[in-house]
Amino acid sequence: ARGEHVAVKVVPKSAKTRYRKLRTELKILRRIRSHHVVRFYEYFSIDDSVWIVYEFMGRGSITDLLAGYPEIRMPAITISYVMHEVLTALAYLHERHIIHCDLRSDNVLIDDNGKVKLADFSSAVYLEADQASAQKSSLGAIYWMAPELARGAGYSPSTDAWAAGSLLYEMLEGQPPYIEYPDIKVLELSHTNGMPKLNNPDACDPSLIELMHLCTAIAPSERPPAARLRKH
Repeated sequence: ARGEHVAVKVVPKSAKTRYRKLRTELKILRRIRSHHVVRFYEYFSIDDSVWIVYEFMGRGSITDLLAGYPEIRMPAITISYVMHEVLTALAYLHERHIIHCDLRSDNVLIDDNGKVKLADFSSAVYLEADQASAQKSSLGAIYWMAPELARGAGYSPSTDAWAAGSLLYEMLEGQPPYIEYPDIKVLELSHTNGMPKLNNPDACDPSLIELMHLCTAIAPSERPPAARLRKH
């Protein structure tokens, strides 16, 4: 890439699960051309490993960004920008029948110019034209997981919307929802209560709180599509 920094993921072919996920990721990355998704350059095999080359995101992830605000709240203008970019990326993917399935702060990256992009499609699924959702043998990270997934529902645009709402909660509070509870309790609380109450809602932008509740309606059918959420 002519003197540019790049990011490289190396997966041994002997690591069966990771290699299978990598093949899925490559299949999906070939369908994507968006300024809101980390760019995929190329892949190649060297000996017993596969190497994938991506654009380099020099400022790390939203997880890293949050670490820079240990004592103070992330500014509302920054949160609004991140959410707009994430929801724009989801709208692009959903229009093309792609569900990310693992949206969380580790997978939202920032480049050297401050541009926010969605990364890591190793868990993503492609829905056929007649599919509303897709079952997966492995589930995403618990704190961003829509509660219906624990009850056997498949991944769909509305499960990505829930994850976006969980990300928004995390940026407002500085930590993911229900992080103090064991995993099994997290899903139970999410199903019963939706998002936990914010510690200091009066200090939060009301439009961001409203967006969080829209993304994390307990009934999946009540979560608006990403294309509508990004205009909120």
